[in-house]
Amino acid sequence: MGKGKKNSINEDDGDWIEETDLGEEDKKEGGVLPWLILVCVCFITFGSYWCFDTPGAIYKQLRLWFGPETYNQQKNLLLYSVYSYPNVILAFFGGFIIDRVTGVRLGAILFCSLVLAGQTVFALGVQTRQYWLAVTGRFIFGLGGESLTVAQNTFCARWAPEGMLALWFGIVVSCSRIGSSINFIVTPKLAAIGVPVSVWAGVGTCILSMCACIGAASLDFYGRDRIKEDKSAAPPQLKGVLEFKPPVWVLFVTCVFFYGAVLTFYTVASNIMQNTGYLYSAQVASALLAIPNVVAIVGCPYFGWFVDQHGRALAFIIVASLMLMITHLGFLGNALDFWLIDPIPLLVWMGIAYSLGAASMWPIVSVAVPPKLVGTAYGAMCSIQNLGLAVFPQIVGAIGDSNPGTRGYALQLVFFVFVALLSAILSFGNIFLDKKFINGKMNASGEELQRINARLAAEKGDEDTLLFDDDEV
Repeated sequence: MGKGKKNSINEDDGDWIEETDLGEEDKKEGGVLPWLILVCVCFITFGSYWCFDTPGAIYKQLRLWFGPETYNQQKNLLLYSVYSYPNVILAFFGGFIIDRVTGVRLGAILFCSLVLAGQTVFALGVQTRQYWLAVTGRFIFGLGGESLTVAQNTFCARWAPEGMLALWFGIVVSCSRIGSSINFIVTPKLAAIGVPVSVWAGVGTCILSMCACIGAASLDFYGRDRIKEDKSAAPPQLKGVLEFKPPVWVLFVTCVFFYGAVLTFYTVASNIMQNTGYLYSAQVASALLAIPNVVAIVGCPYFGWFVDQHGRALAFIIVASLMLMITHLGFLGNALDFWLIDPIPLLVWMGIAYSLGAASMWPIVSVAVPPKLVGTAYGAMCSIQNLGLAVFPQIVGAIGDSNPGTRGYALQLVFFVFVALLSAILSFGNIFLDKKFINGKMNASGEELQRINARLAAEKGDEDTLLFDDDEV
């Protein structure tokens, strides 16, 4: 669904309509402003992505810093869970706040401020060896982290030129993943100088993101006349989630398992590679974890463009999920000495799978819900995703701590295989739900989606208007 449109509600039958509100130049090319906004939006979450994976990148160093007798794998993974637990609810309310209360500009600045404050408190906790303060910092960090992603997605859905939404999401994801990639490479080297140095560097990246956030909000304000809102449309309410059709909810749950197979794996992958297969050192193992994100830097924009052109998003999510299964089976074979595969091609394969899945999954949310609920939908998606990202690390940590040695690593990898398989199964079932409830929009090809919209417009007697029937969306 392209940007630069205003949304209205047909009060008689509940249909929601998109009407182009940009000038001819903006409609065709978008002008310069959307691309300036894209540059800023790309770096809004750079700092949060950098800092999110810091505990996994320097687990051994943090254990030595806090004391190996008290700091174990579960305590390290708690730094991830304490980030995710509040976002089970707060990411949803972040989307609602953006839609109903603050708007995307003020909301983005608010959430970015929480990210910066949280990382600062976390750094102070590490500096003073106060684990409780570090946990508090990660909690504050989490209050803003996922809601900031919702704001970033809303900027994209608001400004992406016609036919480029998936490409925009791909570019944004790739730039965000630059933060994760550099973190895995640079943070262990900084920790060799001093663990506090490595976490204070994260504060610097959050300051960079704050500057980008202010830039995006300022440009959005400058171009506010291009984004015209229909005052007759009812404002979004929390009960708006009841308007989401079953395929949307299944997509949300699919997101949980897909990202669980990637992001939760990152939390323990360095430890797995240090103790199985090639038995890498801590610095080398952490550096290798940058590979999927480096691949995603190129892969996400490409696959975003590809999905924009060809559609079939749900089918590509299935392919991506099965590719993740292959990656984890490769690591599982290394752990059990069935074979010895170099982790580099496995991690490249994971990066391709992640790029394809992310570029397919996020853009179709805006196709499947009314525009007035896009922010709420992204918030709900992030909330449900964080339920998995809060629970999964604790499960994986418990598996590792209760099953020391090779058995524990193997069971952790079996868990990731199972999670990726569930993502594929849910996406396969969602193809049929998509056809039943929203006329196949989520898995339609680009040409089919245009034909569906043209038919619905013709049924309403207005071939020049893009319609999405309330019975189908």
